[in-house]
Amino acid sequence: GLYKYDNETAVRIPNSSGDTGRSGYSLIWDIVGTQSGSLFYSTDNGLLHLKPDETQAYPVESLQNRVTSMLHITADSMLLVCESFNGFYVIPLANIDEPQDPVQKLTHHLADYQIKDFLIDEDSGNYWVATNKGLLEIEVDENWQQVRIVNAFNRGDGLPSSTIYSVLFDDEKNIWMSTNGGLCRFNPKTKKFKNFVLSDGIQGLEY
Repeated sequence: GLYKYDNETAVRIPNSSGDTGRSGYSLIWDIVGTQSGSLFYSTDNGLLHLKPDETQAYPVESLQNRVTSMLHITADSMLLVCESFNGFYVIPLANIDEPQDPVQKLTHHLADYQIKDFLIDEDSGNYWVATNKGLLEIEVDENWQQVRIVNAFNRGDGLPSSTIYSVLFDDEKNIWMSTNGGLCRFNPKTKKFKNFVLSDGIQGLEY
């Protein structure tokens, strides 16, 4: 579960569902914070929202009983919520505190993928997405209503594995990826991959 530490004292944060600490809400996969001080965390039972100065968290009703995983907040205040092997949902943070459950505003994309990480390209505005089927480059519209796959790369293109866990840029705008087949460096301009395995000195193949 989620704990708050204050002067070396740990206090468990309950949630309004009556969670006793033994349910799927106790297994937390990711946690993100907003500029307003809210916390969102993903669990095996759905997404939980801890508001500033509140002593308990509240489930986001439209995602209850879903195995939520990686979370990402975009620069335009959209909360991207990944579901296990079912793509991701888009929640406008401006609507998160509405009394009614805004199911109609939950946009769902890339349902055929397990999403592991997002990386925005500030130059193009596109996102690079780490998935269980390789690396995707996606283009999104202003409100995240439409997502278009611009490029898709897998083992056949040079990746050491199609399962990618994390992606980040270096200073030269290469994309580094951790996979279950080693580390990989990708040049988006040349579309060339450089893989690093045990013989290159890395400690293991899965990161």
